[in-house]
Amino acid sequence: MEPIQNGQPKILVAGASGHLGRRVLEILSELGYTNFVGASRAPSKLQAFTDAGIEIRRADFDEPESLRSAFEGIERLLLISTDELHTPGARVRQHINAINAAKAAGIKHIVYTSMPKPEHATAIPFAPDHVATEEALKASHIEFTSLRVSWYAENLLGFLPQIIAAGKWPTIAGNGRIAYVAREDVAQVTASALLKAHGKAYWDITGAESLTIQEVAAIASKLFEKHIDVVQVDDSEIAEELVSIGIQPNFAPTVIMTDLNTRAGNFDMHNDLVRQVTGRDPVTLKIFFTKHRNLFLTDQKI
Repeated sequence: MEPIQNGQPKILVAGASGHLGRRVLEILSELGYTNFVGASRAPSKLQAFTDAGIEIRRADFDEPESLRSAFEGIERLLLISTDELHTPGARVRQHINAINAAKAAGIKHIVYTSMPKPEHATAIPFAPDHVATEEALKASHIEFTSLRVSWYAENLLGFLPQIIAAGKWPTIAGNGRIAYVAREDVAQVTASALLKAHGKAYWDITGAESLTIQEVAAIASKLFEKHIDVVQVDDSEIAEELVSIGIQPNFAPTVIMTDLNTRAGNFDMHNDLVRQVTGRDPVTLKIFFTKHRNLFLTDQKI
C-alpha cells in the first residue's frame, strides 16, 4: 500500500490487544497514518503503543457506556469478532452492542472480520454468530466491509506439529480443499479496508492456493523431511484418532469442525484479493512453513 497522506478520517481498531488488532495498529503506523486509536477492554495490554504515542481507549463490548466513550469522534471502525465462543448468544450481543454504539456515534464505515460462507458452514458452531452480525450490519444502515477470512495458516500450529511428529494425519476432510491464509496477509488487507473501503461489500480473503489435506501433507512432508501418511477415517473414529497421535483433547473438536467444513466445500475458495489490495502475492504454505519451521518441529505456538 502507498504511504498515507494527512487529512484522513479518524480510525478506531477495537480488539487491539489481539494478534490481528496489534498488527493492524502497527501497519497503520508503518504507513505514516497518525489519526487512529487502539481500543481494548484491557488497555494495559497495549502499553507499548501508549509509550509510542498512540492513543489507547478502553472499550468493553459488554459495557455499552464504555463504547460510547471509546467511539467518540471516530469515523471508521474495525470490529474484530470477539473470542466469546462459550456462552450462547454472548458474542452476537457484544457485536450488536458495538454496532449500536457505532451508529449512535455517527461512525460512517465498519470493517468486520467474518468467515467464508457463514450461512452454509453448519459444521462450525460459531458460524451463526457471523450470520447474525452481518445481518445487524445490514440493518444498521452504516456502510460496512465484511472480511470473510479463510482459516488462518497459524491455526495449523495447533495440531500439525503433532502430526509431523507422528508421521500420520487422520482426517475426515475427504477431497475437500482449504485455502489457508497467513495472518500477515489478513492484517494488510484489513488495514487497507479501514483506509479505503466504501459502500457495503463482502471481501473473501483467501490464501495463495486451495489445497486438499493430501496436498498440505505433501508440502509439509517435503519441507520438514518427515513422511506424513494421510489416513481417511470414519467420522465416529476421528476424535480418538487425533488424540492418539498427541493432539490435545480440547483442540480435537477444532480440527474436526475444520475437516467437516472443508469436506462440505465451504473452505474451497481462492481469489487474488490479497494481491489486488496489497500489491503483493499472498504467502504460500510453503513459505509459511519455511518461515516457522522451528515452531512446527518443536510444538511451540506463535
